[in-house]
Amino acid sequence: LKIQHNGTNSFIDNETGALYIRNKSDDKDVIIQSDDGSGGLTDYVFADGSAGSVNLYHYGSAKLSTTSSGIDVTGTVTFDGGTTSADLNFGDSDKAVFGAGSDLQIYHDASNSYIAELGTGNLSISGAGEVQLAKNDFAGNFSHMVRAIVDGAVELYHNGSKKIETTSSGVDVTGTINGVGILAD
Repeated sequence: LKIQHNGTNSFIDNETGALYIRNKSDDKDVIIQSDDGSGGLTDYVFADGSAGSVNLYHYGSAKLSTTSSGIDVTGTVTFDGGTTSADLNFGDSDKAVFGAGSDLQIYHDASNSYIAELGTGNLSISGAGEVQLAKNDFAGNFSHMVRAIVDGAVELYHNGSKKIETTSSGVDVTGTINGVGILAD
């Protein structure tokens, strides 16, 4: 183990085995500090010996803390290409927000669920196969409400029973048509 200064910088070099930085004092911490951008010192890494957490700071402002159940992040999380292999869980009224102007929001408010397009332009839903709106009671029962079939029909259902279907020549209706002021060609 070497601790040295070369006239400009200081170094701690370990050339064999692991390097441990330990504080054996009961309920005490390990703190790494550096310049705060103004000539003072501030925390950058804080290993809390009494709480069991590790906290990372940006110029003294807490950004990431470990907890007994995971991590707590303060601020924005930016992913540079990675994927997740687990769920992202949001609390009631917490939103997944997309776009520089928060244009698209997906959320649940404890009573209802929303996909909200709040910016300019349209909300487009597309699929390589059928696009469906359906009732799912999560007990294995699935019934269509709307089906849009690629290069084919659009079907509308009432209580799981198809009532209207577009065709290449027009529209097929199952049941009666009731209306006021219906015009026919």
